[in-house]
Amino acid sequence: MTTTKGLEGIVATTSAVSSIVDDVLLYRGYSIEELAASSTF
Repeated sequence: MTTTKGLEGIVATTSAVSSIVDDVLLYRGYSIEELAASSTF
């Protein structure tokens, strides 16, 4: 028996405001790293 870990290749939901492009999480076209670096909360 073979098992795999994680959810790679599994679509959990769809979103109109976020996406993953080339392993980069985008929120409304901005990378999440950029947004987190400039957040004030």
